[in-house]
Amino acid sequence: MVAADTEEHLALDPLREGGRIQGVEGALGRRDACVEVRQVEGCFRGSGHRSGLGGEQVLAGPAFGHGGGIGLHCMFGDCWRGDGGLGLAETEEKDEGSDQYTGAAPVDTRSAEAVPAVRRHSSIVEQACAEHGFVTLCYKAYTEAMAWNIVIAGGGFAGANVARHLEKVLPKQSARLSLVNDVNFTLYTPFLPEAAAGTLEPRHVVTPLRDIIHRANLRLGVIDAHDPENKTVRLRDHLGENETVPYDHLVLAPGSISRFLPISGLSEHAVGFKGLSDAIYLRNHVINSLEQANSTEDPVLRDQLLTYVFVGGGYSGLEALAELQDFAADAMQHYPRARLHGMRWVLVEARDRVLPEVDQSLADYAVRELRGRGIDIRMGTTLDEVTATSATISTGEVIPTRTLVWTAGVVPHPSLKSLSVPLDDTGKVIVDSSLAVEGMPGVWALGDAAAVPDPTGGLCPPTAQHAVRQAPVLAANIAASVGIGAAKTFDYRGGAAFVNLGRYKAVGKVGNLKFRGFPAWWMARTYHMSQIPGLSRKIRAVIDWTASLPFSRDLAEVGSIGSPARLGPEGYEQGGSHHPVD
Repeated sequence: MVAADTEEHLALDPLREGGRIQGVEGALGRRDACVEVRQVEGCFRGSGHRSGLGGEQVLAGPAFGHGGGIGLHCMFGDCWRGDGGLGLAETEEKDEGSDQYTGAAPVDTRSAEAVPAVRRHSSIVEQACAEHGFVTLCYKAYTEAMAWNIVIAGGGFAGANVARHLEKVLPKQSARLSLVNDVNFTLYTPFLPEAAAGTLEPRHVVTPLRDIIHRANLRLGVIDAHDPENKTVRLRDHLGENETVPYDHLVLAPGSISRFLPISGLSEHAVGFKGLSDAIYLRNHVINSLEQANSTEDPVLRDQLLTYVFVGGGYSGLEALAELQDFAADAMQHYPRARLHGMRWVLVEARDRVLPEVDQSLADYAVRELRGRGIDIRMGTTLDEVTATSATISTGEVIPTRTLVWTAGVVPHPSLKSLSVPLDDTGKVIVDSSLAVEGMPGVWALGDAAAVPDPTGGLCPPTAQHAVRQAPVLAANIAASVGIGAAKTFDYRGGAAFVNLGRYKAVGKVGNLKFRGFPAWWMARTYHMSQIPGLSRKIRAVIDWTASLPFSRDLAEVGSIGSPARLGPEGYEQGGSHHPVD
């Protein structure tokens, strides 16, 4: 807390306490200084001292600018003396025979915008301007730690890239960055189909967050409550412990979850395709179904095991279906009895076309390619019911299957409902073209969770390429709000789109140019390889792709990985060691 020892001082009662600014935090993070401030003939005069630690220190901190506030430098001593306004000091002189400096600068009477670098509490600053005609931003700035508190909720494409860009644009020690995520990695979702098909090692489609952020503090947990008035959020970790975290800027990037519809049996008998665990499960499940189909003598059971139903004809649905079907077709040579029976792959899409995100001609090519591989595509059809052994569609047909993959789109993360932010009808956070949340200064949102205006009209689709381009805009706007750089607006017009259709096949467009077949497949891989964060992950992806060319698919079913073996003899009495039979 602080007050000015002066006849003309800020009439802000919450900021007064004894004419001393307590607990100044210097560039080394110490809180062992105090400063006295007064206004003298249109200038602010500050003097102070600190205990211990000589050497060069900027009392005002990197965000305040040289001489912009109170005090200048302490050179190899323990004392400060400085006169400073809100801009750079006009003079800076060292007292002869001492380690003290003096300087002077006029008081800036324009507005808070004159010194945005220290505008931590704009409402207080604006009140000071209106009532007194001058700004003393250093008052409030020194009542708390000098670094800005920036909390980022979500470590996916959007959140992780915001943290990376903030580390680049903000000076060191000027901000405390906290990245809150439920896992310690970010997932490159375009590679999920290849992880499911075994083309890429699953660990190579994720990047450890600690490899790509260096100054941000990674906190494992979730943000599950928000107090806009006090500018705090509640962090809950995996141990169930809660912590109240203050913020100056809050970035909401929790992403999305699979869209869910109230279809009988969907939650019990279907699997999504949104996370790495889904991809690993599906790969092992397909291998296991081939093994069981090759062993059973029951034709009905074999029919169920070798029928795979995918619901949803967007990006993720088509890519997952194409990659897994390609994988299973290659694997079939090792399962002669299953090969004689044959597989059945079915795509159910409610609309009258697939891939609404790309041109009709490319969507038609994708349909022809998949149907040419024997995939049954049902457009204008919906799913009515799912059981453990069948799927009923809107035509009345009952499809015998033990595998139903739900890829019917995504919705914003439901946790947004508890965060006291304005949401649109779809559950997305309402933001403007600068990615600021409507009516909430200091709160921002991006990615799948935000209703970001698309420069071409409507809202941006929930794709990775939009999220990674929103991140630097948001980081630049946070930096601009603290006086570093200029504000930006999001004006990206998506000009590229690729959809993989299995090995050597894809469709895509770049601008007005359209590609299909092998050229599109090669361009898609090149593009995705360039976008996955981390040099080591780029190299590992290329190595995986190269190694898969001359070798056949790996058919090891490792579904037991991640589930520890049971202790005690009871679970093994019927036989088996890695996956005992119940």
